Amino acid sequence: MQKQCSFDFKAYIVKQEYDSTMQRRTVTTIKETLEPKQIFQRIMAKEWPYSIAFQRNYGIRDRAGMAFAFASVGRVTEIFGGFRYKRVYVDELGWKELEVGRHKGVTVENVSVTDNFIFVQNMPVVKRSQKVIDKYGPQAAQRDKFALPLKTGLYDNVFNDQLVPFSWLVLEYLLKCAPKEGKLFPYQDCRAWQIIKHCTGMFPNWFRAQADRFYGWYVTRDSVKHSKFVGRVHAESSMPYIRYTWSDDLKEKTMAMDFDWIESTVEEIKERLD
Repeated sequence: MQKQCSFDFKAYIVKQEYDSTMQRRTVTTIKETLEPKQIFQRIMAKEWPYSIAFQRNYGIRDRAGMAFAFASVGRVTEIFGGFRYKRVYVDELGWKELEVGRHKGVTVENVSVTDNFIFVQNMPVVKRSQKVIDKYGPQAAQRDKFALPLKTGLYDNVFNDQLVPFSWLVLEYLLKCAPKEGKLFPYQDCRAWQIIKHCTGMFPNWFRAQADRFYGWYVTRDSVKHSKFVGRVHAESSMPYIRYTWSDDLKEKTMAMDFDWIESTVEEIKERLD
């Protein structure tokens, strides 16, 4: 059995968001931008020290969860589920974050697979105020349908090919040991936080910022389009992720980063599926 989570994720969130004496970990404090190959290497570098009986399947599951997090630019609570909070005014105490339920995270029913893509539909968005939901409807708390590519060469923008190995880690999990229904990953944000920190050495918000930067710099390239993809209401919130890169005007875009790793990595995963 998995150990009970000892990390107080709720306290961490409250401290991160509301303790004014602590500098928040935001995009402005993350100085280094890694290529997808380097992110993938971090995912593969370490496993949680499970017992032998669970090591294989749990390792597949955890790598898929991290790959899904990067490829979807999703928050850990959106993917894995966790506490739902509401900011309310309490007499004499001021504004407080109160627990009002739980987010269930991505479910098996949100995911479908074809020869070319893993499709994700109605992925939840957790940072939506009731005011926004009342104005735009319940769909405001869901992501638009998006696809994770399983093959290279499907898009005009060659940088989408960098996502293919991450998609195959997700597919490996779906084929080998994912649940048949209900929650896609049978743990919640607290556990996901521990796994990402242990395996990659970084916090989930660093992990998400790296994904935001990759998509913003190389794939979406537009604040409105990027906001639509990741589920932000205001396009200006995506502006920090839309930047000029030295490779923008290259005739051969593959000179911008390593593309040779993609096919060989996918073949290794395919061999594990045989």
